[in-house]
Amino acid sequence: MKLPVELCTTIIRLVPETKDLASLCQVSRMFNREASPPLYRSVEFFFSPKHQVQFSQTVTSNAAGTYVIVATLDLTSHPGVDTARVVNGILRAVPNLRELHLASLDSNPPSSIFSGCQFKLHTFHNHAIDIARTLSFLVGQPNIHEWLHNMPFVYDGDDEDSFFSMHPDILPDVSIMDIDPEILQDFLGPFPSVTHLHLRFHEETENMDDYQLLELVDLFPNLISLSVDLEGTDEYLGSSAALGIIAETHPHLKHLCLIDNIHKSYSRAEPQTAFRELLEDLSALEELETFVYVPPEERCIPEGGIQPWWKRLHSKEGESQDWTRTAEMLLSSAPSLTKVAFPTEAWRIVRPLSSYIKTHDSQVRQETARPLSTYSWHSLS
Repeated sequence: MKLPVELCTTIIRLVPETKDLASLCQVSRMFNREASPPLYRSVEFFFSPKHQVQFSQTVTSNAAGTYVIVATLDLTSHPGVDTARVVNGILRAVPNLRELHLASLDSNPPSSIFSGCQFKLHTFHNHAIDIARTLSFLVGQPNIHEWLHNMPFVYDGDDEDSFFSMHPDILPDVSIMDIDPEILQDFLGPFPSVTHLHLRFHEETENMDDYQLLELVDLFPNLISLSVDLEGTDEYLGSSAALGIIAETHPHLKHLCLIDNIHKSYSRAEPQTAFRELLEDLSALEELETFVYVPPEERCIPEGGIQPWWKRLHSKEGESQDWTRTAEMLLSSAPSLTKVAFPTEAWRIVRPLSSYIKTHDSQVRQETARPLSTYSWHSLS
């Protein structure tokens, strides 16, 4: 007895696991036809070279590739595997792909993987191929609205000749950008379409100064949400200098995430003096609605060094810190601020943040329903 198509579709919709969908595909032709689209919609093969090879063989021998919308592919070389050929085979067979994530443990795998591709991406996250060899691919992807380019290991100061100039017309619709500041020096003009930006500085460019930061941020005149990770910058470029630049270039910014570094005055300052300086710097951003602040990681403090002012803020010997008071003062620094977040405990790998909100009656309470994080910059409007 044949099952009605509607019942078959309902059954498939209730199956959450990919492996179960794969099993259903083998039940009958009808199940295979109905289960294939959700099964192949999103595929991920990082650290799975064998499965990536098998998938390449599958999508190049039938129409399964037409169902793929999201793909995470691994360009790391493995013994006995022509990784570039395998990945290129997959990319040629997925004409409806809209979101592509590339990763690699190798330095600069071949850009030939893009040869013959027909898809038009909306999202492109690249941790594999340098900007110079990605540029020709980007030229043919005008629909990208979210672009991540993060490859810190290629910036060693010896690759200047490999950088190409990038014109804003290449990505006319990009609005969300998470990008290495090191490649911004090759941008030929401003990107007015970008409204959400994350800049992550690396130790390879620790001599980045405030003037260079000013030039970089100024490339994006219409930002409403900005995240700046200063961990890899020079000790002279800290939160105060960065906030001054941001206030000068983007006084109408709505959302800001600032990950601080061990800058020159961080551990030497008296807590109240340093905190007042932070509040004054924030007050220049008169339309700021959310603020996430992350002080330097404690492992970065030199042994025997003075505990940073953030650790000593609002605390008395033998007592725990009153973080609600910290949140109240932050939220009062700018009338428009409604949410703030910052760490309230030590961390090693993951940075747990506490989020606070100012209610309509100006009361401050901890926010648990929709807390801020260091990734909130991406989605806030």
